[in-house]
Amino acid sequence: MQSPNTGDGGDVEPLQQQWSFQDVSFHHLAEEPLTTGSKRRKEVELQLLEHLKESNEAIDPLIELWSSERQDAAAIFESMEEVCSPGLKEEEMTLRQMIDESDMEWAEPMVRLSLLFFVKGQYEDSLNWCQKALGVKPWHFEGGRLLVVLHLRMGQFGQALQVARRHLLPALNDRTSNKRRTDWVNEVMKKALQILKEAETAASSKRQDKYLDVDECPIIEGRTLCWE
Repeated sequence: MQSPNTGDGGDVEPLQQQWSFQDVSFHHLAEEPLTTGSKRRKEVELQLLEHLKESNEAIDPLIELWSSERQDAAAIFESMEEVCSPGLKEEEMTLRQMIDESDMEWAEPMVRLSLLFFVKGQYEDSLNWCQKALGVKPWHFEGGRLLVVLHLRMGQFGQALQVARRHLLPALNDRTSNKRRTDWVNEVMKKALQILKEAETAASSKRQDKYLDVDECPIIEGRTLCWE
C-alpha cells in the first residue's frame, strides 16, 4: 500500500537521522502478550505519533514499523506486491494465517486483506476486515483511507465522512497552528497508551501465572495457598 502524500515543505531533519531503530526488535515471535522488544516498538510508535503534530516526516517510518511487527513480514508483504498468484488465493491464505497466528491483534495484515478484497470487488468482505483492523489500531491512517474509499464506492457518503473525521490524518495547517492535526494525534495517543497499559497488565498476569501452579499449592482451611 502506498503511503499518504508526505510533502510538507517544513525544515525538519529527516526522522531516519533523528530516530535509531537499530536497538528496536521488529522481528517478534514471542508468545507473551508483551515482550521487551514489542514494548519498545510501541514506545517508538508513540514517539512517531507525537512527531506527527508538527510534520509529516514520521509517516513513512510508521508505515515501515506497522509492516515489520513480525518475523520476515516486510519481505513477505514486498513479495506479495511484486508477484500475484491466480485469483490472489495464495496471498489471501498467507494473510489469514498471519492474522490467525497473531490472535487478531495485528492490524497490518488485516488492512492488506481488506485491500485484497477491495481489488477483487468483494466490498463487504473488504469493509469487514478494514473495520477489524481499525478496531485494533484506530490510528492506522492507511486503513482509514481505505475505509473512506470503501464507503464512497458503496455510496455510503455519511459513513465516509464520519470515518474521515475519525481515522484520517488531518492535513497540516499553519494558519490554525495545526490544531486539527494536534487534536487528532492527542486522541489516538490516548488510545495507544491505553492499549499499551492493557498489554503490560496482561503480560504481568501471565508471568505471574507461570509461578503459580495450583496443583502444587497446599490447601489450608479450605484456601489454596501459593507462592513463587
